[in-house]
Amino acid sequence: EDPAGIFPPQSCPRAGKKGGVDGRKKWAGRLRPGLLLPGATASAAVQLGDRAEDFSIVNSDGTVSTLSLMLAQKKAVYVYFWASWCDMSREELPVVQAMYDQYGEDCGFIVASVEAEDTVSTVEALKQTLGLTTLPMGTGGLDAFLAYEQPGIPFSVLIDADGTVRAMHLGVATEEGRLDALDDIR
Repeated sequence: EDPAGIFPPQSCPRAGKKGGVDGRKKWAGRLRPGLLLPGATASAAVQLGDRAEDFSIVNSDGTVSTLSLMLAQKKAVYVYFWASWCDMSREELPVVQAMYDQYGEDCGFIVASVEAEDTVSTVEALKQTLGLTTLPMGTGGLDAFLAYEQPGIPFSVLIDADGTVRAMHLGVATEEGRLDALDDIR
């Protein structure tokens, strides 16, 4: 629910399970500079053409995905920020898995929950519930997400091998639009 009308359509507000203004307050002040890729700056929100900040998440299988390591091995990395309580994220995750299955050889995927209460166990349970058998998904994406200063999720970012942000999208994206962006990096 968004009585003030401040969140874009087709996205979940950042408020999380608590909802409303109080839920947004729990995220206030959480932005930290973190680790930066060479040439990145920590001054303002990350924009198109900027260098992405490096970050890592813990996947539901216990492995760690780190942006800089993935960029060293792949042509690009597709980052998808989501949370278990966001229905739109849950509906979109099967599309993200299909993208991973099609583009995973050339493009790395970091599928990061921004909800502090999501655990490796809850992510694994969600994967099973949604039938997500191949998609690597993890926890610990909140600080990386906050660097983009977006008002909601799902939020997608495409980062090229040089660490430059090439595309961003807030809310539910069409499969066709996403595939066009991924085709461009092949």
